[in-house]
Amino acid sequence: MAKEVTPEQIEMLDGMVAKARAAAEIIATYDQERVDRLCQAVAASVIDMKVWANLADEAVDETGLGDKVTKRNKRNKLKLILRDCLRQKSVGVIEEIPEKGIVKYAKPVGVIASLVPTTNPCLTPAGQVIYAIKARDVIICSPHPRAKKTTNKCINIIRETLVREGAPADIIQGIEEEISEEYDEKQMSFQDILKILEDTTYHILENKNVHIQLEFQCSDNFMTEEHYELMAVLKNLVNNAIEAIESDRKFGMIYIEEHLTDGNYVFRVTDDGPGISPRHLPNIFKMGYSTKFDQKTGNIFRGVGLYGVKMTVEEQFKGSIDVESEQGIGTTFTITIPATSLVEETL
Repeated sequence: MAKEVTPEQIEMLDGMVAKARAAAEIIATYDQERVDRLCQAVAASVIDMKVWANLADEAVDETGLGDKVTKRNKRNKLKLILRDCLRQKSVGVIEEIPEKGIVKYAKPVGVIASLVPTTNPCLTPAGQVIYAIKARDVIICSPHPRAKKTTNKCINIIRETLVREGAPADIIQGIEEEISEEYDEKQMSFQDILKILEDTTYHILENKNVHIQLEFQCSDNFMTEEHYELMAVLKNLVNNAIEAIESDRKFGMIYIEEHLTDGNYVFRVTDDGPGISPRHLPNIFKMGYSTKFDQKTGNIFRGVGLYGVKMTVEEQFKGSIDVESEQGIGTTFTITIPATSLVEETL
């Protein structure tokens, strides 16, 4: 159940917003050169390998998610964010269309609220503040409870850099106290995990031009402290199924099954999409391997999706993951996890 927000917490948030607005009034006066220089300074403060490596390692230690090599490599995304920002104008006149008599001016929007995910406790605030500064906005970050130490450490590094550059530290702020929780931070029931998975998936489908139905065949219920990781695994597989169906005929079914056998929880995610070709099938769990190709741009989308799923299942859950696929029929991912890796108590 959600917790009541106390008067003291409301007062704290009001104070943060007031400080953010004061900082917004100052950054709104900056010219393009000042803005770009500040973006570069902030990026440099966290891109430095000694700083980023420490943040990345602490993020893995605090959250128990990902691996330290992959987390360290994410600093390269900040370089791309900075590159894209520096290529654009964001102050004053940013575009003129003489034949239509149109002149476009950039204007700050003010205070931005950011929910920082547990999967990217440093990359998200660092990247977002670079974008915010570019637009002469300010940002208040709400760290995930499981990653709040690392997120606020990253934010404080950025705040120190802003002060050194003569800018207000409150261009970025991090909430250090948990305001509310939708559920017990430590444990969640498996049926609640499924309900959240169902709700969030249908919410995603509302914005897509597809008609996909989910069918759950999961009878067991148990309390687990590993709900973040289990949700991430199931959500990744369901999202992959959606993309497979979406690339084919725009309608289909996704089946999520679970049963307990011989001391193991077995989870299956099956779709009736186009299937995976025999050529790709042996490689889908390899780091950086992708079959996702944008025909308009020629870009190949290289993620760590299935590689990350495999790492979580094998290293954290001490389980296994297998895949069966037949072109024109569909794909099934089967995950087997020892009950002792998940269960706190059976409901």
